[in-house]
Amino acid sequence: MQIAQAEVDTHLADATNVGVTEPTSGAPRQGLRFAYVGCALPTCATFRDGMTAAADAIGATVTTLTYQGTPESIQSAFDNAVQLHPDAIFSTGTPPSATVKQREEMKRLGIPFIDNSAIYEPDPKTAAGTVDNDPAPPTVLFEPASMVRYMGQLLADWAITQSGGNVNSIFVNVPDFPIVVPPQVGYEDRLAELCPDTCSNTNINGTANDIGTAIPSKVVSALQQHPDTNYIVFTAGDFSLGVLPAVRAAGFTDVKLIGNSPIADNIAGLTAGDQNEAWLGVSNQVLGWRYVDAAVRALKGDAIPSPVADSSDDTTAAAWPWIQILTKDTAPTEDPWITPRNYRELFLTMWNLPVT
Repeated sequence: MQIAQAEVDTHLADATNVGVTEPTSGAPRQGLRFAYVGCALPTCATFRDGMTAAADAIGATVTTLTYQGTPESIQSAFDNAVQLHPDAIFSTGTPPSATVKQREEMKRLGIPFIDNSAIYEPDPKTAAGTVDNDPAPPTVLFEPASMVRYMGQLLADWAITQSGGNVNSIFVNVPDFPIVVPPQVGYEDRLAELCPDTCSNTNINGTANDIGTAIPSKVVSALQQHPDTNYIVFTAGDFSLGVLPAVRAAGFTDVKLIGNSPIADNIAGLTAGDQNEAWLGVSNQVLGWRYVDAAVRALKGDAIPSPVADSSDDTTAAAWPWIQILTKDTAPTEDPWITPRNYRELFLTMWNLPVT
């Protein structure tokens, strides 16, 4: 229990930096053009907003290309991005297996590729976050498998500390997105490590088309089979769409919702003190600025020691973004949520630009 509590206490605090700390070798050149290949979910839109704000700050532009959840749609969006011949291409959450051809073309053309929440290994259940065996690895990869697995562990730490080591959970996931598999592994492994005799978990897997449609009824069915459930756990707030109203309507008013990457409804629930109890947040607005930061460094030829940060202590271009546990007491009042508050000043200073 003390191990879990120590992790929880660390991540209740606000960020004090933006992850990367080294200044660039000079100011970005004006007129850079970026292309962002993003999904249709709300989380991806927040990344885009951060990228756009950062691009505006350096006199650059961002063109957004949106994909649906099929390989064909992803490949089409990537094809269009490459045809734009931008200075850098950004993406999040796309399975690398679907974009090998396009990424090889980026490599041939010398276009830096900044990725996020993707797995470049054959099995997401055992993924460690490496990109070494990929024919055209990203220039920088944010939120690798190692980080999101840790986030699953941290969700387990929260549930263990709040329940006195008696967790009975339902874990909701959509493994259509490979990056959401490691958090589930981390969560289950942590329960097995810290409370093997007093904690239990039931998994519910859906598809991308089940989000907001079939998932709520699947959760209710699982609750009816396991009425002692005290936590419903999500690897992404998007997967919780429609769940809380369905759970309440079925009479389950005590079970708590926790998860990663909250959407606006989750934050509103935290603020209201409803069944949303805790969500692990990464400031996606700030992470949007990190994409631009990585592109600036790559285009200037600044050293990027590794495309993937190997631990939370890394402060290079690939540094993990800060993970914060958001609760009723710490729920943000602004949308989008931003931490640290002085992120703009920190980036402009690193980029050798005046703070205005």
